[in-house]
Amino acid sequence: MADQKAFDSSLFIQGGQGAQSGTKLPAPDWAPDIGRAVADMVAACRRQEDAAWVGDIVWSFGVVDKTALRVFLTAPDGQVFGYDVAYVGDAEHALSEVAGGLQDFIVDGRQVGLPTVPGTERPAQASVVDGVASWYDAATEWKCQIGSYQSE
Repeated sequence: MADQKAFDSSLFIQGGQGAQSGTKLPAPDWAPDIGRAVADMVAACRRQEDAAWVGDIVWSFGVVDKTALRVFLTAPDGQVFGYDVAYVGDAEHALSEVAGGLQDFIVDGRQVGLPTVPGTERPAQASVVDGVASWYDAATEWKCQIGSYQSE
């Protein structure tokens, strides 16, 4: 695509249980900690096989430029998903965007919406609530900081 930004693959951050050791820098100070969102997704899994699949996701962030990251997610079965996250103000907004993309990947890969709103089967939405990256449900106004989800 002609309007797509150039991508410098030499600048990236990796994480997850299967990631290569070592982090190449520099990374923007607003680069989100996707591990917090992955931990919430694992905690929300009701089936052990889903928890294992989600827990083994490997992620990397490539620096597109000073205002965007390209996120790559790879599942243990080889499924790959990528998307861009633009800087829109701070790390909390970036984490919310990354968590939303992670939700999409898990829905596609496991056909399950995570994390669920307590007492429902409805998945919470990644959002920034009162300046904090959170899982949020507009119907009940339930919220939980990303990285702090506890299953029932």
